[in-house]
Amino acid sequence: DFIGGHSELMFSGTGAVSGHYALLKKCTDSWAVHPNYDHTHEGNQEQGYMMYLDPGPNQMNSVLYEMSINGLCDNAKLNFSFWATDLQRNYAHPMFEMQLINPQDSSVLVKSAIITVPRNNPLVWHQYGFPFILPNNINDVVFRIINKNVDNIGNDWAIDDIKVTYCGGIAHVVSPIEDTVICLGEEVRLVSQFVPTEVSLIGAALDYKWEYSENGNDWQPLINSNSNQYQIPSVNESHAGFYRVLVAEVGLLETQCSFYSDYVQIMVEECEVPPCDTNFVADTVCMGVGYDHYGLTLSASETMFEGDAVFEIHLTGENGCDSLVVLTLTTQAKPEATIQVEGDFCEHNSALLQLVVEAALTEIEWNTGETTESILVGLPGVYSVTAVQGFCELSRQYTIESCPSQIYVPNAITVSTLEGTNDYFCIYSNHPESIRGFEMYIYDRWGGLIFYSQDVNFRWKPEDLNLCVMNTVLVYLMKYVDENNQLVVKRGTIVVL
Repeated sequence: DFIGGHSELMFSGTGAVSGHYALLKKCTDSWAVHPNYDHTHEGNQEQGYMMYLDPGPNQMNSVLYEMSINGLCDNAKLNFSFWATDLQRNYAHPMFEMQLINPQDSSVLVKSAIITVPRNNPLVWHQYGFPFILPNNINDVVFRIINKNVDNIGNDWAIDDIKVTYCGGIAHVVSPIEDTVICLGEEVRLVSQFVPTEVSLIGAALDYKWEYSENGNDWQPLINSNSNQYQIPSVNESHAGFYRVLVAEVGLLETQCSFYSDYVQIMVEECEVPPCDTNFVADTVCMGVGYDHYGLTLSASETMFEGDAVFEIHLTGENGCDSLVVLTLTTQAKPEATIQVEGDFCEHNSALLQLVVEAALTEIEWNTGETTESILVGLPGVYSVTAVQGFCELSRQYTIESCPSQIYVPNAITVSTLEGTNDYFCIYSNHPESIRGFEMYIYDRWGGLIFYSQDVNFRWKPEDLNLCVMNTVLVYLMKYVDENNQLVVKRGTIVVL
């Protein structure tokens, strides 16, 4: 309600005494003064006080009210405000000036214009104030209301709800619950929403402290409540009351640079548990595979039964029993599956892989992307397949090993015939890419070198060198390094026909 401070006027317990002030719940009706209640609880004379002011003569520039505010933040943006009303039916209007004083040297940091409080019938409260940004290294200020009326008659007025607000942000408490009446045992999660009004606070790291009050007046901090959420896993009667949160930049919770949210009230009651509905359902699971449906969770080992099994699952809602599910669960045996290989991969450089299953399949996919039961492969590697049969998923894999390198060297060529076949001397390899350091030497009958190549894909015909080697025998020497990094040396003869 009314924030205490200091006044240069004398105190009077009844009010309407020239040169005095009083703290009253209401003003009584008279020929000179309007009847009214304090501003905070306007219309309820049992709550709150207002400050009645009757400056009287010779009070020009007197301090009607002042309060000190200490421990403010550097460069804080503040808003000073109060509510006022003219109590007189006639005579002089109240006139005042607001000032903000530096207590270190009593200098005036800022002051308002001279303001006249209007007269209304019936009486009306008016709010006055101004914003201010503190200079550097000033953390304490004095807020004053100065009398600016020189008349001796009139100038009777009241002030209330004097506030200093740190203009940095607004905090709210929100809750996903639809109302504030919570059933015993329910979960409650309160969430703080902070809306910054200063650019420096946008995205800033924040500290939180949640508080609880049984009556809305006496607040106590809650244990383990330093996040933007406060959760009550299971509500009981002791949780009924009021909740609010204090928000500030990290490290500033205990300073005036913090913000209290509005509060939310929680009422707790014992709710009626609704009757349970019974639902009968049936399902199938692959034997040896985990199951998680209808609120029932089974491990792979727990589905290793044959035939049917009946389970009762109680599904509980927020207010108690929701339904009873009677589940008849049937297991399906996983069929046998193998990958069969047709053809010698090393002999033909290819092989046919076929998935063989006892039952019909509904889905098939190999790691090559093919969706048929068999695939033709032409490279060594690991081939895997996944298939679905009913409620069971099958996975198998097969590895095609790399074949050892083999080289075929012919023992004769026919350069004298005209059919155009077997005219060249060359070698054949099933894996020419694995041959390294290849060398081929060909010698005539007297040991002279007539051909040499390092290309494993060479093609040689005696006519290339205009050699007369018809109907003769040549000798070759071949060297290479195989896939096992072993040096291979072969010698042989070539019959030239």
